[in-house]
Amino acid sequence: MCGVSAIISLEHNIPVDKSHRLDQLSASIKALHHRGPDSSNTWSNQSGNIVFGHARLEIMGGQSGTQPIHSNCGKFTAVVNGEFYDYLHIKESLISKGYHFATNSDSEIIVHLYAEYGIDAFAQLRGEFAFILFDHEKNEVLAARDRFGIKPLFVCKEDNTYFISSEIKGISCNLNSLDISVKSFLDRSYYLENQSVYSDIHSIPPGEYLKITQQGCEYYSYYNLFKVTHQEKAIKCEEEAKKRIEKALLNSVETRMISDVGVACYLSGGLDSSIILGVASKLTDQTLEAFNIAFTDDSAFNENEQAIIVAKHNKAQLNTIEVSSEVISEYFEKAVLHNEQPIFNSNSVAKYILSQKVRESGHKVVLTGEGADEIFYGYSHFRKDLALNIRSDKDFVNDTYSDSEIIKSISWLQAQYSRSLHIVNNYLDTNVISSNSLEERFAQFAKAFDADAKERSPYYWNMTMLPNFVLSTLGDRMEMANSIEARLPFLDHKLADIALKIPTELKVKDRVEKYILREAMKEYLPSSIYSRKKHYFESPSVLRDTKSRFYMQIMDLVSSSKSLGFNTSVILDEFNRSDEQKKRFLEPILIEIASLSILKSHI
Repeated sequence: MCGVSAIISLEHNIPVDKSHRLDQLSASIKALHHRGPDSSNTWSNQSGNIVFGHARLEIMGGQSGTQPIHSNCGKFTAVVNGEFYDYLHIKESLISKGYHFATNSDSEIIVHLYAEYGIDAFAQLRGEFAFILFDHEKNEVLAARDRFGIKPLFVCKEDNTYFISSEIKGISCNLNSLDISVKSFLDRSYYLENQSVYSDIHSIPPGEYLKITQQGCEYYSYYNLFKVTHQEKAIKCEEEAKKRIEKALLNSVETRMISDVGVACYLSGGLDSSIILGVASKLTDQTLEAFNIAFTDDSAFNENEQAIIVAKHNKAQLNTIEVSSEVISEYFEKAVLHNEQPIFNSNSVAKYILSQKVRESGHKVVLTGEGADEIFYGYSHFRKDLALNIRSDKDFVNDTYSDSEIIKSISWLQAQYSRSLHIVNNYLDTNVISSNSLEERFAQFAKAFDADAKERSPYYWNMTMLPNFVLSTLGDRMEMANSIEARLPFLDHKLADIALKIPTELKVKDRVEKYILREAMKEYLPSSIYSRKKHYFESPSVLRDTKSRFYMQIMDLVSSSKSLGFNTSVILDEFNRSDEQKKRFLEPILIEIASLSILKSHI
């Protein structure tokens, strides 16, 4: 994995200072150093109006993998973040067509694939990736993101110049102005759309590419999750489904174990990460290392006992990292700044600590279990929404749903709405958005995707919260903060396409979530894990102890959030006089506002 940046000015009659532009790019790449600490490089076309930069984490291809990459014909230049799997097969095919490879890196396939197939090349890519490509002949730039949004890519336009980067800090370091959008925070468009909490900076959507020409920019889709989700449910036989899942998952894990450096595993003790460790252990004769978080403040959130069982079952070496609220407090600000958006639970801080320990152990690559809940319906709110919506089976657009009914029909959306509504009704000094406008906004989010009742909740989640929260706040941003490449076997598109062809009735059966996945992978699991219910990865309450370091830290940060338009005295007073149940509702709000305050203070 790496960090990529580009600065692009394609409009006519705009003078460009090439030296200054390269200085700007160097600042961007320096800001991404944590994503690629092993080497960095920059490139400019002759006029300096197109500049690319790359910070490299060396995984595949050794020293020959330096970027940017150029095609044999000299017409295409690219920088790539991520991994292209099956690249050896693609490379052989391209060699047979007369292409010559200058490196051993998987990233090089993109320029030759594009030279051969144009945008049809994107459909052949498999993996976790984001890339920027310059077509010299057409004088246009393409910036693309993988199908599920595993790898980030942000864009901003200022003064007729486009800034593109793997992280917002790779853009913001060169902007003339930067501000926090409290509205984006309140209406959750940084989760539910492709906005960020920074004004005018947004992400390129998953499965899409941005084309920049002299006429401007346009977005195009090369992978449509809607079409995949709504394809015919062709795999209705349980035995067939089990066989196809097992075969595809074994191939996905095996593909992701190909690396020039060692591969470790994250292990929570839950079903998904246990399956990944089980499959990986079967595919190698080496002892794998697994890394687990143990929350020490509350035993109800500590899965170490289950992780020990799974590690022993697979003869893996388990490394347990103990995390307390005191440790969370120490790393809270660092995690927020790397996340570049508010957090509402300190589980992301724990992931930051976990990744740091993995890196200190000498590893660069880990396999993770993210994505299984999304494609196999593992969340309890999916089951709740399924039971609710299957009875009504109404269409949001064509039926007479009120805005509040639309929001309530998707429980996880209702939770986000309730949190924002409480802030709007109680904590705002300024009229950023009214409660009525907020309700309309959330209803618009729900109406934006035409999904049937059975798949409404998971489909919306996969289009929004999966890339913008799960794969970001709990994934790439915490891992790459410590130069760790995460590989996600469950989000291999070949496996996902199979999963999305399986009827809901086989995913949730007799109130058992991920039923078909459990059955398909039963032999890879200890019996206690096979029968274990979903256990969310979340940290215990960190504000219960009013004398703790973290409590004082959050109170101080919330107190300093007045510049964002919040009535801080009301916030703190309400929290301190609330009962335990109300505090559980308010704690995520306080943590969000505290993290927003951190982001504001570093502009």
